[in-house]
Amino acid sequence: MSTSCLPDAELIVDKFNDYRETLADKRVIVRHRTECHRVAVKRPADDSRYFKEGRKRLMARLRRRLAGWVDSKGLLLTLTFDPKKIDLDEAWRRVGELRRAFINRVNLWRHRHGMPRCLSFLSVLEEQPGTGYPHVHMVFPGLSWLAPGRYLWDTWAIGSVDVQARHRGCNPVGYACKYILKMSGWRDLSMALCRMYRTRLYSVSHDYLPEPLHDPEWVFLTTTSVERLEWVTSNLIDHGGLTICLP
Repeated sequence: MSTSCLPDAELIVDKFNDYRETLADKRVIVRHRTECHRVAVKRPADDSRYFKEGRKRLMARLRRRLAGWVDSKGLLLTLTFDPKKIDLDEAWRRVGELRRAFINRVNLWRHRHGMPRCLSFLSVLEEQPGTGYPHVHMVFPGLSWLAPGRYLWDTWAIGSVDVQARHRGCNPVGYACKYILKMSGWRDLSMALCRMYRTRLYSVSHDYLPEPLHDPEWVFLTTTSVERLEWVTSNLIDHGGLTICLP
């Protein structure tokens, strides 16, 4: 396969940087669900993985969601793409699909050999230094063996597989957060492709369900820009009798 340098890479990055600039300038005004006179201003960038504050909040949610995973033995696995076997664009576009297919085939092998399937795991992406391809890092808490090494390599087939056993001190959430923090060092093209293909930065096995849905404390009122924020909020105070506050 060609290691195409993406002839439209510059355009992809330009669009991504425009998106980040727009998001950084955007302000969302919300109203308290029960105390309707209370209005707050939020920055959408603070919830985006493409900004430092967004990554901090992402890690906090991950810690809440997976608080039950404590230090224990486990397996660490890394899936690496070979640029000779898959294009950069296709790797970012299909990384989630390929990871799922890999786990499904490993689960099938384990089932056929009388082992538990539906493995519990946490997966997180990293930009591969030097190539810009995604790495897939996975942690399997409590597991001491996955499948034969040759089978793992043949199953992945488009790169290398590295497995490390941790007899203690395997912290899945800390492992994932380490790589989420590393996103600050990604090149713009990698982040742009990640956004363009809606690639998930991390994922967990289906036995770890999402946090229960609940009614939001704040409800959407309107959006504005930093430049118009003072004018919009002044009008809300003067004509709506509303109180601007922080949630």
